[in-house]
Amino acid sequence: MVIMSSFLSYYYNDNRDWIVFVSKWFLLAIIIGAMAYLVRPDLIDQILGIFQDKFGDEPARDVNFAKEIFIQNSIACLLALAGGIIFGISSFLIVFVNGFIIGF
Repeated sequence: MVIMSSFLSYYYNDNRDWIVFVSKWFLLAIIIGAMAYLVRPDLIDQILGIFQDKFGDEPARDVNFAKEIFIQNSIACLLALAGGIIFGISSFLIVFVNGFIIGF
């Protein structure tokens, strides 16, 4: 436990600037998402439409549904990792979209 704690402490200290930057970017996306809701509350229908196109109107809450969400999240993580290696643009876009949806 002590080894893991010291590793995490070292990792955080070594990457503090990036962690703070991405946290601010995520918070900005949440604020923009909340402001977008005030301007265009009907946008939620389009977001839900995308979800319904992917999973159906009433998705069964079973192992297959969890598997589909896991696959989607795995693809998003791989895109973020691959994009981070190249330029980091896709990583910041994924963080922004997640923050926007949470804010909305």
